[in-house]
Amino acid sequence: MKKYLTIVAAAVVTACSSGDDGKSAGDWGKTASPLVVADASHEARNSIDAISLNAGLESGKQLFLLGGNRAIAFWTGSNWVDVTPPSSLVGAVEDLLSFVVRPDGRSAWAATTSDRILFFDGAGWSDLNLASCMDTANTDVIDTSFDARSNAIALLNDAGTICEYRLDERKWRTMKVDAGTADPSELTLSMIADDGSFYVLNADHGMIQFDATGAARDITAGLDISHGILPGGDGFSVGGTANEVVVFDDVRNDFYRRIDGKWVPSGLNVGALGATDVVDRRYGFGPNKDLYIVATMNNNRVAAYRDGIWREVPVNIAGDEGISVVFGSMNGKDPRVLIGATRGDVAEYFLHDLANGSTTNLSAARPDITRVIASADLRTVFGITESAQIYQFESKDARWVATDFDIASFGANGIMTAVVTNDGILSMGLSNGEVVVFD
Repeated sequence: MKKYLTIVAAAVVTACSSGDDGKSAGDWGKTASPLVVADASHEARNSIDAISLNAGLESGKQLFLLGGNRAIAFWTGSNWVDVTPPSSLVGAVEDLLSFVVRPDGRSAWAATTSDRILFFDGAGWSDLNLASCMDTANTDVIDTSFDARSNAIALLNDAGTICEYRLDERKWRTMKVDAGTADPSELTLSMIADDGSFYVLNADHGMIQFDATGAARDITAGLDISHGILPGGDGFSVGGTANEVVVFDDVRNDFYRRIDGKWVPSGLNVGALGATDVVDRRYGFGPNKDLYIVATMNNNRVAAYRDGIWREVPVNIAGDEGISVVFGSMNGKDPRVLIGATRGDVAEYFLHDLANGSTTNLSAARPDITRVIASADLRTVFGITESAQIYQFESKDARWVATDFDIASFGANGIMTAVVTNDGILSMGLSNGEVVVFD
């Protein structure tokens, strides 16, 4: 399998050196991770170099801990349970290629290197038998998507076969699309909309819409495929219904939304921003079908689309700085976007609210914060310094508040991975294998 669309709930941060903010650890607790190394030596405090912590977007009360060798532990909220898939599902020469936790945090999907799709229902693993739907022996899966609640999964292979599995139906259904190209990378599968519809974008041949029944129709009319039509943003997300979809024309440098059977341009003018190209794009739909887009230009200026109008985001980022954009999942609320700018080891972060147009420079009050991690909806934000001090950002007062984290008290020297969920819980995997939680 080549590519999997992964739902991400947090950023992974690299190791930080030891430090002490000088305060007691009030809301921090350790979980006695099964990976923890009890030895107090310096080597033991840095002995874990591969640890992955996964949680559902909505709840951090449960966690999945992947520590290598296919071992998986599940945090129930009070203790760790070994939920490693049995050897009958993941053999000695296999590994997990993708691991996606559903928003509730209690169940998960996994893909293996032998083209198996597994599902963990909270009690155990089952093989969903993808081979019964597509020829996994002679084809490659080139794209995978889910719906917003991870109730359904769809996979597209390079032969043009789409297989969809819904948890409420417990069976696969098959659809076909004309691959139409020798290069399978030209095919892109959209996220599954709430109404069960989804799209396949073929960069050579156009766009196909599948409704909830699996019926297909060509909706290319109005798009100039010769221009290079790309998914509209990060991955290929759609809204609640089939009409809520956006694509990007990389020649016109504009976005096109499908409205009442027609492709309607957004009206982005990159020249007005002193730029010639859009280099990064993020977008999503609000609860009332409102479209929000964030576009980064090749001169590091940033524009945001809301209420049908493009506005420049007031951030001053030099042209020689690296820039990254994280779009917050809306979750029934107005969206936010996290913008990061880096020059060497210096980082600067901005939080932009697309609903009211406000922008906060997160680095202004604490320039020592070098990494920011946040929940998927960007309503809970933490900052980490090089000395492993951790602060939480309070949006109401626009200030950073110390969390009283003391990494030395947990027997570790570094933070290896971190995840923040929409319920405001921060969980971190440390360099000695311990997992700590701030609630």
